[in-house]
Amino acid sequence: MKKITSFTVDHLRLLAGLYVSRVDWVGEEAITTFDLRFTRPNVEQVMDVPALHSIEHLGATLARSDKEWGSRVLYFGPMGCRTGFYLLVAGQVTPEEILPLVKRIMTGILDYQGTVPGAAPAECGNYLSHNLAMAKYEAGRYLNVLKAIEAGESDRTVYPEGGIPAAIGFVAAMESELDEIKAVLPELETVVQGGRTFYVGPNVYAVLSGIGELAAASATEALIWFARSQGVEIARIINAGVCGSLVPGKFAIGEPLLVEKLVHYEFDISAIEDLGVGQYPDEPSALLELNMEGLPAMTRVTLASGDKFCSDPALVSSLVDGFGADICEMEGAGIVRTASVHGIPATLIKTISDEAGTEDQAESYWESGRAEGMSTLQGALKQVLAALGES
Repeated sequence: MKKITSFTVDHLRLLAGLYVSRVDWVGEEAITTFDLRFTRPNVEQVMDVPALHSIEHLGATLARSDKEWGSRVLYFGPMGCRTGFYLLVAGQVTPEEILPLVKRIMTGILDYQGTVPGAAPAECGNYLSHNLAMAKYEAGRYLNVLKAIEAGESDRTVYPEGGIPAAIGFVAAMESELDEIKAVLPELETVVQGGRTFYVGPNVYAVLSGIGELAAASATEALIWFARSQGVEIARIINAGVCGSLVPGKFAIGEPLLVEKLVHYEFDISAIEDLGVGQYPDEPSALLELNMEGLPAMTRVTLASGDKFCSDPALVSSLVDGFGADICEMEGAGIVRTASVHGIPATLIKTISDEAGTEDQAESYWESGRAEGMSTLQGALKQVLAALGES
């Protein structure tokens, strides 16, 4: 089927405004369809149905009663997505020409007193579904948009063009890791949305997740959707942080590594499915392979990710013997799986802070290993960003 015109508009970048949706011709006569976009799609709250219904009744009545435009108004009605209305008028008309009419309609709704026109049982198919107070609220909000357009403060009369801007997203489990990430990026603005703090810069979005797979997964999801709320798509998720070595003596404390394979070793439905431990139903094996295209020639490793600090020697042996794992940590699986749902590649940069399963593991981690591991994160991050052309 042919895609209709409105479906070709980038709704991730579309703002509240007054747009020409299309111009159709019937013989030599033009019909202009205006997009009266009240709210930002997929970001702001849509209008509730009773308010939408009341605006429809009042808007159609006021538009058809307008002394200047009434005879040219063909239709005024709501969008199914509840983010605005369509206004159809005879002739080829610009947003600047129609703006006074739309302002008069919104002002008329704000000033209206009495029963909503056509809201009787004999006149309306759902006469109880009206809310004049909320209709006035929505009309007032949209009137402010129109006034900004009229004053030249907002260019919201032309649909957004071109591709969706892309950015790199960073997820860190701990404040200290986030600090290392922020140190290699341009100055970031702090934005709080939905109770979560995001750090935003040119083509960069970052978030602190907290420790563990669930925290990492939810933060990654939130970061992706926050960027989309700004009209931006995350092109790659980068996680940088410390980890434990599973193979004594294989890596030096502070050594930077790139994860090329990952297993979520605590995921296990083998009792009810013919799948191995750590294997997701939509994956060919327990080892998830990460996209390494364009990454620098750093040491590449297999990561065992789960919701526990690996200190049990028996667990360490099982991860090495069962999966060929080199390192362990607690967030990678949540980040990679969440990013993959959105088709976004994830890059995990790790530095060694301790050797898992050794007698002095916890002591060495807190005394020096954690700090030594952090000390090389910045260099590893710079190396990866330079290779990706993001320096």
